[in-house]
Amino acid sequence: MMLRRSSAVATLFCAGLCCIGCGQGHPDPVYEPAPPDMSALIATYDSPTGTFDPEFMPEVRSAARDIARRIRTIGVGDLLLGLVHDATVALVGAGAERTDGGFFQARRACSGWEQQLDPTALGGNGRVELTMAYSQWGLDAVAWGEVIACEYLAQERRILLYGLDSTVAGAVRLSFGRPVTFNRVAERPVLIDLDATVEVDDSPEPADFDFRIDQTSLALELRIAVADGDVIVQISEDEPTGVRAANGDFPLDQ
Repeated sequence: MMLRRSSAVATLFCAGLCCIGCGQGHPDPVYEPAPPDMSALIATYDSPTGTFDPEFMPEVRSAARDIARRIRTIGVGDLLLGLVHDATVALVGAGAERTDGGFFQARRACSGWEQQLDPTALGGNGRVELTMAYSQWGLDAVAWGEVIACEYLAQERRILLYGLDSTVAGAVRLSFGRPVTFNRVAERPVLIDLDATVEVDDSPEPADFDFRIDQTSLALELRIAVADGDVIVQISEDEPTGVRAANGDFPLDQ
């Protein structure tokens, strides 16, 4: 556990933002949970470890298309980043930039399949929870939390997100790569690591993958395993366009 002398804890209920305790100093030490270590995953995205063999281009392209399809279908990027952005707005509105920093817990009730959301209810349709640390300048690099039996609609399809092995809560981690100022949160690329199961219109499939999204262009990077490590596949408009690997960069022909 890490100790910060001045810390504030906030709870965010979306929609209908309500921030409790943001921007208020605490007279006594407050123990802050340590964020998960994402350094190894970040390093793989920045410097891929696997060797790309063009002979296996069809297999790599197929694996990347499958993950990109699932990301698009379940809309998990929108779900998580929407909470991050709303929470940041609430923090700034509560005066977080005038404190020494701290951490807060953001919670969002999932909208359900009928999309009749009660902003005060965090139970019926499931919820998303994120722990986010901040300084007076902006958010820390890593946020983490859970998607808990979360029901919502994406592209007019019924989505249910829950944990691996039929557990209720799936784990999620996000990283901006480095601390980011409040006014740049919506611009920085974000690495998202999801350990969950998804049901799309009652059909279950794994949602155990990670990806990095450029929030400006919406381009994706996906980690694909090869014989000697991982390569990073670049996706634009749902199609693989290139591979970054330990042995160089390669275009992917359509």
